[in-house]
Amino acid sequence: ELVHQRLLARVELAGADEGDMLGEQGRARQRRRVEARPAKAERRNAWLKEMAPEHYARMRIPERRQYSFRAFEALEYAYDHGADFAYKTAVYELMWEQDRDIGEVDTLVDAGKKIGLDANDLRTALNEHTYAQRVLEAIDQSYRIGIHNTPTIFLGRTRINGWHYYEVLQSVMEKQGMKPVAAGAALKDGMWVNEDVKALM
Repeated sequence: ELVHQRLLARVELAGADEGDMLGEQGRARQRRRVEARPAKAERRNAWLKEMAPEHYARMRIPERRQYSFRAFEALEYAYDHGADFAYKTAVYELMWEQDRDIGEVDTLVDAGKKIGLDANDLRTALNEHTYAQRVLEAIDQSYRIGIHNTPTIFLGRTRINGWHYYEVLQSVMEKQGMKPVAAGAALKDGMWVNEDVKALM
């Protein structure tokens, strides 16, 4: 219930001005945020360039935080149509490369069209909130098990919050006795065979 109240509050306040709502303290906080933006943006851009050099030139950083509940609804629709991974990629491309708002139905429908989903059916599902309850249940579950950050990654018994370099994840896996799947690949009779993958099948 608390999660549902928070989500409703976010929707109701999405267009509100924080300074008007919080008086002088709110306006002062807004001023400090604006003043800090250039330095923060510079640090963020340097980090993104380091983390994804092959994508950085195409990236367009959203000017405001985007409310993504509808994007989660659309992702559930895509999941039911066997296209969740492709859909996620299409949404990211529209947001990060074309500066589209993933809170807008048109953006989410365009992402669906891009990967061959039925645009009219997806639009109807979004407008009628067909998948809203499923998304709320997923959010409830994440709160119950203590997930409050994205991404949150579980590697064995180790929980990792937020973005990290691959080497950090690899180190955690190695400490638990795991190795990258590719490490098990070997050339046999002219073909690459991965014993690790075979063992999982």
